Amino acid sequence: MNYRCSMVFSGVLLCWSAGIMAADDYPIRPITLVSGYAPGGSSDAVARVLADALGKELGQQVVVMNRPGAGTTIAATSVARAPADGYTLYLGSASLYGGDKALYPNITYEPEDFIAITKVSYSPLLLSVNRGTGIESVADLIKRAKAEPGKLAYSSAGTGSIIHMGAVLFSREADIDMLHVPYKGGGPSVVALAAGEVSLSFSTAASVAPMIETGKVVGLAVTTAERFPLLPQYPTVSESGVPGYSLTNWYGVFAPAKTPDAIIERLFDATTKVLRDPVISEQLAKMGEVADPSSNMVEFEAFALEEGKTSAQLATQTNAGKD
Repeated sequence: MNYRCSMVFSGVLLCWSAGIMAADDYPIRPITLVSGYAPGGSSDAVARVLADALGKELGQQVVVMNRPGAGTTIAATSVARAPADGYTLYLGSASLYGGDKALYPNITYEPEDFIAITKVSYSPLLLSVNRGTGIESVADLIKRAKAEPGKLAYSSAGTGSIIHMGAVLFSREADIDMLHVPYKGGGPSVVALAAGEVSLSFSTAASVAPMIETGKVVGLAVTTAERFPLLPQYPTVSESGVPGYSLTNWYGVFAPAKTPDAIIERLFDATTKVLRDPVISEQLAKMGEVADPSSNMVEFEAFALEEGKTSAQLATQTNAGKD
């Protein structure tokens, strides 16, 4: 082996050794978990429960960073560009693997810029109305919307969010016309609903439940195909007058591509362990979320890719970016 080859080989060996040592020591400083929504919504609530539990399991603080805007693409872009060292993670959903690109063709990231670690939880959206509207059922809502085309306004967590697409899909299936008013997150969206700035919203249970408790907002129906066990008091949208309507919200943990395998495995093991803890499951259940850790990373990657295709199709078919 000549001198140059020896130096190259030594350099590769040194980098490889450094990577192994870094993985063995991981984590040695706080980790940032990025959410694409403002505080107060379900993404933020799930992120904080997960961050607290994961921090205790890993022995380092996990800090939630809210970076709302542009349908979560600002947050996703920041994670895609972050160092692949395990210290920046993303709490994302189906849009990351399809819907984002369909709605924002100029974004600079692709699904391959991320590593899908594990699913965290899932839940329905809850179709709710401001009490002042006098609407008491899905049938009432559809009747009002048909009588006043384009006048009923609904809030969302931002253009292209699943909350937005849930409402657009509802409009298409029910053959009605409503006005979209986007906000920077689920929290601001339900505050607007409670204040009467808009008439309705397809919100996550975690974000809208406090407003329902105050009596300012009335829950009408869940978006899942079947009744949701954590919210048994609500019928489905499908059985309430829009047959076949079905939409489920979920969250998962992602990391920048090229993050060392050993670190990814450490994160997968720690995250799935805390999500299987009955205490953590109960905390999520109180927010209307079902803890649902993946069996393995291959399973979650396949799930996220398939859901991403559905997200892209829904965004395109509903014309969400222009609604």
